[in-house]
Amino acid sequence: MSRALVRERHEQTRAGHGTEGSGKRIIARTIDTGRGSWAGSAWRLRGARDVFDSGPAHIWTTGYRTDEVRHCSGPDREVEVLAIGCCLATREELSAARAEAERGAWARAVRLPGSCLTVVRDRTGLRVAGDRAGTVTVYWITVPEGVLWATAATPLAAYADAEPNPAVLLGASMVRGVDVLASDSHFHTVRRVPPGHTLVLTRGRQPRTEAVPTAFAETSFEDGVAAVRQTITTVVGRRAPGPGPISSDLSGGVDSGMVTSLAAAGCGVAGVLG
Repeated sequence: MSRALVRERHEQTRAGHGTEGSGKRIIARTIDTGRGSWAGSAWRLRGARDVFDSGPAHIWTTGYRTDEVRHCSGPDREVEVLAIGCCLATREELSAARAEAERGAWARAVRLPGSCLTVVRDRTGLRVAGDRAGTVTVYWITVPEGVLWATAATPLAAYADAEPNPAVLLGASMVRGVDVLASDSHFHTVRRVPPGHTLVLTRGRQPRTEAVPTAFAETSFEDGVAAVRQTITTVVGRRAPGPGPISSDLSGGVDSGMVTSLAAAGCGVAGVLG
């Protein structure tokens, strides 16, 4: 992407007419880290809708339906969990994740089933994470007033007038099956939160990323088989009846065949493309 195009999108974004705001699904946040006014308070894409405004954090989305934004807070609202996208957790699971976050165990909220962006706000600050597969990815930049983040790198690059990163672009075009981005993005100064990590934002401190704690437990082969079967059946069974059509890539192997069969059992088959 040329510098001229980046600057053009920069001007469009500041004016509220960025192409990213129409037809694309984006989640973005501005957060004040204690240095004054909102970070990038004028940064807002066309069609953006406010979904969260609590303390120093302000979150808006474009392209997401109302039912794709789920929010859970306690009576005192000191700890809140926000899930945006395809969150397959039940109301009880979401509430239990918030309760654990109140006790300091925030990782359960990030591991809720589905493919969504998760935000956990507690007494110390905020944590934001995409899904573990990297389908929902978080990018961020620092500005004098605080931090801006979004689920797309281009709006941030436009705002910061960031140059493309040729090394990353070359690696992404030449290498397959390897995560060449790590904590970088396709633009200089725009950082990426790697899958399996969270962006930690605390007033008065520099932003940082942390790995999501993973619980390990030894189990027998039989119990492991039952757990995998239960997990796959639950997730596919909850996703298949969702709104709109779904597709499943069938390679002919056991894994894709199992997922496709479970999905077909849950919502039927409209057609098969060879």
